[in-house]
Amino acid sequence: MLFLGRLDFSGMQILKALRARFGDVTAWRPGYEPMLAALGTTGGYRDRSDEVVGQMDPGITGCGYADQVLLPAIREHGRIDQEQWLPGR
Repeated sequence: MLFLGRLDFSGMQILKALRARFGDVTAWRPGYEPMLAALGTTGGYRDRSDEVVGQMDPGITGCGYADQVLLPAIREHGRIDQEQWLPGR
């Protein structure tokens, strides 16, 4: 099963929960790559309210791509919501 959600800690927490419930769920690389590229180029955003709304680093999700690529990028650059991100912007 493939997963695409926000490129933030909340999205990674959802991926972790899906993996715990359904097993082999992985982050959908083709969906995350454009957001990841934008994050590295333009930077994401950080919000002081992240902790208030439950944006806590899940540590690991169990998905190699998420743990080795996505989470380090979020930690370094901030986050991007897929609903607000449009390719080519």
